[in-house]
Amino acid sequence: MKKLFVYLFLSGLNIVLYFALAIVDVFAEFLFFGSGKSSEKYSFWGSLFFALLQIIILWLLYKKQILLKDKLLLIINIGIVVCLFVISLFIAQAF
Repeated sequence: MKKLFVYLFLSGLNIVLYFALAIVDVFAEFLFFGSGKSSEKYSFWGSLFFALLQIIILWLLYKKQILLKDKLLLIINIGIVVCLFVISLFIAQAF
């Protein structure tokens, strides 16, 4: 039961970190590329950069045994990041 709570808690933190980095991504894209039609082609690369940054952070946390002490938890959290990235791409294309 304790392990399940830890998995859910750390997965929730991972999702919150993804959305926080998505907000930083929007501000970074606006800062570097401005707004308008020309900045839309760079939104994929900005989102990809921040998703890869989050995966690197997760891997470092696992390597240092800080929060992620289980390899299964690392795989689950990387899967969550990949799924959120793919979902955000489909949402961006819908609008």
